[in-house]
Amino acid sequence: MLLNDQKLRELFGKLGRTYPPGSMIFLEDDRGSEMYIVVSGDVEILKTFKEHELFGGSRLTLGATQETLSTLGPGDFFGEMALWNDEPRMAAARAKTLVEVIVLSKTDLEQLMMRSPALAIQMMKSICSRLREISSTPRLEHVLPQIQEALRMRDRTKSKSTTTTPKPRLEIVDTPSSLKKICGTCGKEI
Repeated sequence: MLLNDQKLRELFGKLGRTYPPGSMIFLEDDRGSEMYIVVSGDVEILKTFKEHELFGGSRLTLGATQETLSTLGPGDFFGEMALWNDEPRMAAARAKTLVEVIVLSKTDLEQLMMRSPALAIQMMKSICSRLREISSTPRLEHVLPQIQEALRMRDRTKSKSTTTTPKPRLEIVDTPSSLKKICGTCGKEI
């Protein structure tokens, strides 16, 4: 937990916002100038995986729907990356239940961290845990060669059995968790 209950409630009184269930807190690719600390309720972090060109017109489509990357609860924080690197948000956030959050600007966060170095250390530990979890998940560029080779083998087999080979086309509508199964990694690091 980033802050104790008393500190969460105190900050909520000054910087709080409430979201009803199902409402979007922010969207993927939005520019962000705020981060959030959950006071109560559950927030889903969502990612839509996009289409990639493989070769020769074949396409790999990941994520016709959003995948829930994680569900965060009281004391958890999210949206901090947009404050530090001035890049668009990499995921969306949606209120799963009635949610109360503390909304911090970059200045608010810096002041809070200066007053409480322990908070800065706890945030760093949480971010490191998230990075470790993400780095143990296969990335598209690691599995793409396996998919491309499977397509080439399929095309070679087809060309031997027919005189005219149709232009290769592959569409896989899936999520990274299922992509592990497709490529046979079953959760192992690639």
